[in-house]
Amino acid sequence: MNLDQEISKYVTELQPLYKRFASKIQELICSILGAKHITPHSVTSREKTATSLKEKMTREGKSYEQPLQEITDLVWCIINN
Repeated sequence: MNLDQEISKYVTELQPLYKRFASKIQELICSILGAKHITPHSVTSREKTATSLKEKMTREGKSYEQPLQEITDLVWCIINN
């Protein structure tokens, strides 16, 4: 698959899934913290944007044979206390 096909697959198939996953992770973390009476300043989550994914895939010094399987930071959650 070429770069444009990989990005298209991410946007149409994977990004919506990762967006829901990020939301669920955020809800779960908030629930766990709330159960322990911990109030963080903020809990945020998001999926990698197509622009950011493309930049990472084309970054100098990086080479991916199967980028959508090899890139591991497609979803993240940050807890600020």
